[in-house]
Amino acid sequence: MKSLFSFLLLFATISFSTGLHAQDEEMTVASNSIGALVHQNAETTTLAKALDAAGLTAALDGGEGMILMAPTDAAFAALPEGVLEALLLPENAEVLASLLQYHLVDSADEQSTAMLTEVLENGEVTVAGQLEADNGSVYLIDQVLLPADFDVEALIGEN
Repeated sequence: MKSLFSFLLLFATISFSTGLHAQDEEMTVASNSIGALVHQNAETTTLAKALDAAGLTAALDGGEGMILMAPTDAAFAALPEGVLEALLLPENAEVLASLLQYHLVDSADEQSTAMLTEVLENGEVTVAGQLEADNGSVYLIDQVLLPADFDVEALIGEN
């Protein structure tokens, strides 16, 4: 009787712990959001770091119908010397957030889409790849898009 009880106790323990493990695996399924894709892609590590510094990563995990023009690591490396470092400073989080939001378009917003088309047609931006997310699309681009009023000299001079 004692060995039967021990066997049942052992069986129940193994079954219970296996069930919990299976639940844990289900809860940690990787997201296929824009934010997750940026963080998982080897070519967008700098962008992922910038999104985190600006507090924008969570915004890219929700919503739907978004288009992110995602500068690659090479695009950030091509910025004038000192710009990336200055943007990543905590005191420039607002400037960084504004710059990164310039790369995000709501595909349902015709005005934003028209602006993006104009920026891409008037510039020499190359789309190096496309990633599909559950909540939109990510286009890997070879340049950091800078708004016309973005003052690089002032940013570097302040830091």
